[in-house]
Parts: sequence; C-alpha cells; structure tokens
Amino acid sequence: MKVIVLSLSIALLSVSWATAEDASIPPELEKLRESYQAEIARLNEPVTKRYAESLARLQETYTRAGQLDKALAVKGELDELVQQQVRSKTRLSEKDLDESRWLWGSGGTLTLHRQNKAAHTAWSSTGVWRRIGDLKVLVTKPDGTKFTLVFTDSGLTSGLATSETGGKTTLTRVVK
Repeated sequence: MKVIVLSLSIALLSVSWATAEDASIPPELEKLRESYQAEIARLNEPVTKRYAESLARLQETYTRAGQLDKALAVKGELDELVQQQVRSKTRLSEKDLDESRWLWGSGGTLTLHRQNKAAHTAWSSTGVWRRIGDLKVLVTKPDGTKFTLVFTDSGLTSGLATSETGGKTTLTRVVK
C-alpha cells in the first residue's frame, strides 16, 4: 500500500509539473526534477521489489490452494505494479527528442530541433515545441496552430499528432 501511495504521489507531482504549459521549463529546474525523480526511484526500488516478491508468493499460495479467483486478484495487482514501474522509467526529456525527425502521416517531415525549435517541410518558418507530460509534446506552428504529439512507445519510434481542431495523423521516427 505504501508503494502505491508513493507511486501515486510521484505521478501527481509529475502531472502537475508537466502540465504548466504557459511557462518554459528552465534547464536548472529540469535538472533538479531529474535528480529528485532518480532519488525517489532509487529509494522506492527495494520496497517495490519486496512487495512484488510477496505478491508472487501469495499468488502461488492461492493457486496451489485452488483459490483461483484470489490468485487472479493478486496477479492483477502484480501486473499493475509492473506497469507502474514501466511508466516511471519512460519519462520523456527534451534531450530524448533533440534533432529527431518524424514522418508526418499526412505528408512531410517534422524535425524537433535543439532549443525547442520545430520545423516541418510544409512550413515557411520555424515553430516551437516543448514537453508537456510523459511521452507527450506540444508543437506550435508558426501561425499559432497547436498540435499535441503523443508517443505510443517508450522507444520513441511512433506516435500520434492531434491538432487543436481535432485532426489526427501518425508519426514515425526517421532513424539514421
């Protein structure tokens, strides 16, 4: 239970930090966040490992006793714990995307440059981009139109772009 509360606290802090869309994130703040999150992960790891081991033993006990409904409930808790760990390790930073190129499903190529500049082969000038959440980026075109990019995998190889008007297109990372 303590692990879940700690994980939820971290998730809530991450969401509240990441959704401040009106301000640029200073590099010093980003560095402090990363340091804080690394320390929390380091402290949380042994507690999470013990909890997972206890869940696995309890699941085995219920399975051997033929109490499959209870075993499945414990398995669900264990699966959720694993998913929380995966999510906590997939925090996106600007460095992960600097100079990345993306095939825009509806045509053209989007490039996310360093210093949060965005360029598309169909744009006459550069726009801007910034991280707004885990695996999520906001891109603003030169004309002010906004797109939210949501990456569908932690390897940052694909995603979906949604415009503020509701239009959608796929993204596929160009790997050199």
